[in-house]
Amino acid sequence: MKDSVPGVEFALLGPVLGRYGGVDVDLGRPRTREVLAVLLAAAGRTVALPLLVDGVWDEGDRPARAEHSVRTHIWRLRQALARHTAEPVLVTVGEGYALRVPARAVDAWTFERALARAGEIRTSDGSAERAREVLSDALGLWKGEPLAGLRGPHARALRARFSGVRQSLLEARLELDAEIGDRSRLAAEAGALVMEYPASQRLRAVQMLALYRSGRQAEVLGAYEDVRRYLAAELGHLPPRERGPDAELTALHRRILCSDPSLRLPEEAPGPRVPDGRAFPSRTDAFTGRAEQVRELTEMLTRPGTAAVVVSAVNGMAGVGKTTLAVHTAHGLDDAFPDGRLYADLRGADAEPLRPHAVLEEFLRELGTAEEDIPEGTDERVALYRTLLAERRMLLLPDNAASCEQLRPLIYPAPQAAPSW
Repeated sequence: MKDSVPGVEFALLGPVLGRYGGVDVDLGRPRTREVLAVLLAAAGRTVALPLLVDGVWDEGDRPARAEHSVRTHIWRLRQALARHTAEPVLVTVGEGYALRVPARAVDAWTFERALARAGEIRTSDGSAERAREVLSDALGLWKGEPLAGLRGPHARALRARFSGVRQSLLEARLELDAEIGDRSRLAAEAGALVMEYPASQRLRAVQMLALYRSGRQAEVLGAYEDVRRYLAAELGHLPPRERGPDAELTALHRRILCSDPSLRLPEEAPGPRVPDGRAFPSRTDAFTGRAEQVRELTEMLTRPGTAAVVVSAVNGMAGVGKTTLAVHTAHGLDDAFPDGRLYADLRGADAEPLRPHAVLEEFLRELGTAEEDIPEGTDERVALYRTLLAERRMLLLPDNAASCEQLRPLIYPAPQAAPSW
């Protein structure tokens, strides 16, 4: 903006904040912040006094001298800014007011410009990675409820507007994630966002594609059925042909059912590394007398046509050699499970057995997940863990379990029943 004052920064994507030269500006009362928010949303344009009044108060609670009150808040803002800079930031223009700050100094301006900027990058050089970086940086500006604590009509309208922009940015970013194909937890993230924006068919499309590429065909069909039911319920007032998924989502569903080869990534992105089993217990040379049990376990786990998941429990009193039997058998199965093996001592006999939350963190590290990509919540960790295992043939050995509840999050769903000892 012409004649803008450098060093000033404002935030709307959370509490309304101001900073100058890295130092917080005391913006005062909520009504003063309401006035500032109206001016900031104008992106440097002049705002007439009556529009400021309409933005701060609903018609029913407007004070008798509303314009005088706005002028008082303008004076307070000028005083607050003057403590940090002698240059006029808030200026009078005719019968209105304007802020003289550069566009990059207001988080919401950058936020709302990001989608167009990403589109310009794709048009100019086609770089999906650079476009995704722009969208990710913009989404990083979101700090919670925009204009937190402000309840004027303009603040309410801005919250709705910014929420819509955020949804568009998320949809565009996840579509780029699916295009680039280097996000192992894409299906889990898309699924979480679908819960926040259940009507978004763009997010549903990303979720379905990510699930399909992870080999989770049944979940793809379930996701499509979920959105179909949701739209039928929400759009029940429309003619039947207008209540279902749009043409793009319907076409994607059809292509998935037909296993369309074009849905695969042209080049598989580097996947998680194969766990090398360094934490796996060593096999003892003193193992004897269990040949029949080893044979039965081995046959059950390697039998042709075996279901995707087989679970076997080795049960018995402490000290009878359960762990030794399981470890000895596992060491002979390397060829049957070429994608690696995972081991965890669940410390079931301890006063505080190991929680699945902590075990999942270690397993995700072993599967090559970067520290910053490990989710905080247990459910999110389970979803990512199952996504990483979906197309892999791996051997899991959780030892010393205290209960089924401790084991359940670690085992891929729908296992085939198996004998136990």
